[in-house]
Amino acid sequence: NIVYAISFNRWDDRASATPDFAQFVWAWNTPAADIPDQTTVTFYGQEVAFAATGAINFEYDIDYSEADADMDPNAIKVENGTIVIKNYTVTDVVPGGFTYTGTILGDDGEYYTFSLTQKAAGDDVGLYNIDGTAVDQTATPSNDLNADGDPMSIANFVGQFRAKENATVTWTFGIRGGQPITVIADMNGKIIGGDEITGNETTSEITSVKAVVTNEGETNSEPYYDQAGVTASETSALAAAKKAAKDELNSFAAPLSEEIAADQLSSVGVYAKTWLEQYKNSSNTGYTVKTVLDAQLANIESAADANAAELAMLNGKIAVRAEVVSAATNNLIRLVGGQASGSGTDFVGNYWNTSIDTAFDAALNAFNAALTLDDWADGSALTDVIDAYNDAFAAIQPEVQQITSDNAKEAVKTEIGSTVSYASHGNWTAFVSLIETRIERAAGVSNAVVTNAPPASYDQTDVITVTYTFDYAGVTYSDSTVVTVVA
Repeated sequence: NIVYAISFNRWDDRASATPDFAQFVWAWNTPAADIPDQTTVTFYGQEVAFAATGAINFEYDIDYSEADADMDPNAIKVENGTIVIKNYTVTDVVPGGFTYTGTILGDDGEYYTFSLTQKAAGDDVGLYNIDGTAVDQTATPSNDLNADGDPMSIANFVGQFRAKENATVTWTFGIRGGQPITVIADMNGKIIGGDEITGNETTSEITSVKAVVTNEGETNSEPYYDQAGVTASETSALAAAKKAAKDELNSFAAPLSEEIAADQLSSVGVYAKTWLEQYKNSSNTGYTVKTVLDAQLANIESAADANAAELAMLNGKIAVRAEVVSAATNNLIRLVGGQASGSGTDFVGNYWNTSIDTAFDAALNAFNAALTLDDWADGSALTDVIDAYNDAFAAIQPEVQQITSDNAKEAVKTEIGSTVSYASHGNWTAFVSLIETRIERAAGVSNAVVTNAPPASYDQTDVITVTYTFDYAGVTYSDSTVVTVVA
């Protein structure tokens, strides 16, 4: 064992050819120093490269559209170091852009500088041909958007145009004999959203073309139009009128995004869905309230002038309300176990009592109420229907559940019967098995349980009060009946 070693030589002394064992021992027995991990920086989730030389060690620019507002106020993250000097309090995605600078004290004791820039939102709302020349917007329509010539797919047509600074382009195509198609393309002409393109639509079916460029700051260009389209006379005023009409119809229909009161067990309503998914005809469940709303919005888009757009909006409100009334009535009829028959307030369902009749009549009266212009303007023409349905559902559903449970109980008692043959079920176990089988057959369940203990006597002529439970329609019921054991 080495107790100590002394050397007056330097570790790198090569003057002597004799090995310096004391220096070796010292090196072997000295713990290695910890080396801190390299300081790293991320900016809006993007790793920033480290530059060992130069005035700035961490430098990065990110586009406005790529800066994630959900990461504020912690868009700048530092590992193995601490920011000790900075020119900001919190990060924030701002249209005008901002450069965050500061100094980091690394865990290794070194100081590092950073300069991280969130670039300003692009303000270019121009539309460009693929060769970089601007699409002419000095006159409407623009020859550059002419869809005549050799047929090509809509995707290929859109791919001939570009935007700048991460702007997007919303394209609207009039289709001969069909509904307009709207797609959204990125600045490189790649379709990234909008209506689904089946691949069968080509420019040979296009009757009109409109393009609107939206820059990063969410400012829209004036519309660009094709040469021959029916939109040649459309002005920005008409576009504004269409937008206002669509906004008003969507606002009117906004309550339809709420989840509808529905009953999962009896399949009343499209369970756990909104009003938009409801239908009026059980044999055509694909034709929903949303189908009608979308059709009315398309009618607004097809309007030839501002007056036509407003009229299409008013007709849209009427059509949407009518579909909601039909769907609500269908749901209530199904709830009471009936079919779509009867008229006015004289309908009677399979499950019926005075309470149900009162609630059902109140809903139908609200559905058929006379309406004023104010009702359409403030949206109560629709919300009153929804409220009336909700009130009726809340009153009727418990009554229906009680009726169905009472029916189930009576069916069970009838099936159990009043006697059990001792000859074939001569002991308590066999008796219980028979009773549970009869309950399950009557209620259509598999969980019946006889709950009373064996009687003191089980013999011919014994009269036994049987208590039992069973689950029906998600509810556990308890009941009893009297059974006589016969020869």
